[in-house]
Amino acid sequence: MLRTDQNAELREAIAAARRDLVTSPQPGIVKPALEHAHHLATVCDDPELLTELGIVLAQHYNNFGNTSLAQEWLQKSRAWAGSNVESIAWVTYTQAGMLLNERKADEVLELLAPYHSTDVVTDKRLNARIQTMRACALDSIGLVDDAEQAFKTAILLREELNDEVGLATVYYNFGEFCMRRDDDVRALEYFQKTRAIELKKRNNVGLAQTCCHLAMLHAKNGERDQAMEAYKQAQDCALAAGVPMVVAMVKANGAELYGQLKNKTAQLASLLDAKTYLDRHRFDSIRGQVLGNLASVYVDNNELDKALPLLDEALEISRKEGHKYAQGYWLYTKGRLLNMKGKFAEAIPLLTEARDCLASVQAHVYTLHAFAELARAQAGLGITNDAFKTMSEWATVYVEQHTEGLQARMRRLQRLREQEKLDHDKEVFRLRSVELAAANEKLAQVNARLEETNKTVLLANKELVDLASEKDEFMTIAAHDLRNPLSDMRSMLQTVINHYDLIGRDDVFDVCRDLLSTVTRMEATIHSFLEISRSDKRTSGLNIDKVDLVRFAHRAAERHFARADSKDISIQVLAATASVWAWGDPSIIDAVLDNLVSNAVKYSPYNSVVTIHAQHSNGYPEVKVCDEGPGVSSQDRSKLFTKYSRIGNRPTGGEESIGLGLYLAKRMSERMKGTIEYADQPGGGAAFTLRMQPVD
Repeated sequence: MLRTDQNAELREAIAAARRDLVTSPQPGIVKPALEHAHHLATVCDDPELLTELGIVLAQHYNNFGNTSLAQEWLQKSRAWAGSNVESIAWVTYTQAGMLLNERKADEVLELLAPYHSTDVVTDKRLNARIQTMRACALDSIGLVDDAEQAFKTAILLREELNDEVGLATVYYNFGEFCMRRDDDVRALEYFQKTRAIELKKRNNVGLAQTCCHLAMLHAKNGERDQAMEAYKQAQDCALAAGVPMVVAMVKANGAELYGQLKNKTAQLASLLDAKTYLDRHRFDSIRGQVLGNLASVYVDNNELDKALPLLDEALEISRKEGHKYAQGYWLYTKGRLLNMKGKFAEAIPLLTEARDCLASVQAHVYTLHAFAELARAQAGLGITNDAFKTMSEWATVYVEQHTEGLQARMRRLQRLREQEKLDHDKEVFRLRSVELAAANEKLAQVNARLEETNKTVLLANKELVDLASEKDEFMTIAAHDLRNPLSDMRSMLQTVINHYDLIGRDDVFDVCRDLLSTVTRMEATIHSFLEISRSDKRTSGLNIDKVDLVRFAHRAAERHFARADSKDISIQVLAATASVWAWGDPSIIDAVLDNLVSNAVKYSPYNSVVTIHAQHSNGYPEVKVCDEGPGVSSQDRSKLFTKYSRIGNRPTGGEESIGLGLYLAKRMSERMKGTIEYADQPGGGAAFTLRMQPVD
């Protein structure tokens, strides 16, 4: 026997057994896991753990079609549970699940009646499971409102626990509930939620069933490709899981899917495949569905002798399970078969029973079909008055049931609206309480921040002093850099004025050209200092937006075409994709690219190429400007992005350079959380890369 201090290890072993035998069984793991579980049952002496282990084994044997062993382990679990309320509840829940698989909803509700209130057991996970099972059973017997309320309770419990595995289960069952109500929008939403969790948890058993339902919904909406993709995923997961019940269910659903898609050949092949599998693994609830559907196909194909024995077996299973809907449909199908054979007298009692069964579960469409076949049988026997009476009776019943159904739906919608209003009022009250608590917390935070005010004021004063000092520096530099050009201009103008009558036309032209060059240089200086002023504001002033770097690269190339053309330089833009998206300020990106392209043209030799690349690199969007110039020497690289840097290279066309462009470009790109980097070009030349923040 295990000592008490070994129970933690045993609990972990039981959790592994649940995974390997129930949740995610794998073909090569099931046998050794089963042997180990049986061994654990012989060495454990803790009743609570034994109960848990017995439940795992009962669920495993039930899933693999061994009902007798499943019941045997369930009885052992109940004996081990003794008087422990929580353990008894777990055993009861497991037994109810087995009954629900057999469609014995009344027995399920009777078994779970003591747990109608969520206060009976303290385990929220167990409460959520019980409420989910109650909801499914209530749905099976047509108590739609009670079922929906139970589903909502289960979902709230799971969400409070943040239990993803449990949420997948309740989302799946609620999706089925919505699907049966033809609420396809909500059904699709909840099945997609289920699939997301099951993919994350790698739950092949659950994923196979969920994908089957998604396939049916897509087929119903005419989305053939999506339907087949979902069904292919269901098949792969079922095979990976290796659980016979799940494999059988997927095969049966495949047949229904092909029927929905009007592919009769594939439907017949799928039904025959499912029947062959169920001949080896006899899950009656699934087998009855497959046999009946196969018989229906044979009836449609007028292969009546093939259909009759299949219908008889399907009827026997549905009567045994008490599945009224299936029973009514198979009775109707057999009655139709007998009508086709001309055996009207034999068909009448079957169709009468089919009508009553289908009407009891409010299957209006098939009840109408049963009435029509019944009238056809009566007419075949020559009792025309009975046939007319039958159709008249159906019309009356249908109108009454349809009206009652509409009224019930309106009452349900009204109750839902009232409940939503009540929930809204509760939420408003809750939010107000939250806001009050938040206000108190903010007040405490304000008091704490007041203690930091003096530090903040001191830091602000220091920042103002730094700004004033930097402003003075810029003003001094501006005065210095503008004084010499102004002096040159004054001298040139004075010369023209003093010697106007002696200066020739060509000389005047040369002086004017020199004046224009000087003015241009002054404008560049003024523009640079304005950019410094703007880029050094302490408030961001940015207009960050989603931008396409390919478009900005083309714009930069167009703006510098004329200057490049004057030096016989061509500019080409190469983009890896049609668009390269990034976050940035459009005006600043234009300014930075202008500087990079301008420098490339300025230092490129005549008859060369400047290439602008727009691309992604290591997940980041970037623009790289490459030229065929001399590049930057290793001793000059440290000065590239500093103010008034002077490097050894000279512009190839004698253009002016004040040494502020790259400094400004770097400052402006950093304001957008970008970077600028330099690298040598293979074979010679410079490459400057502007790298931006990616758009997720």
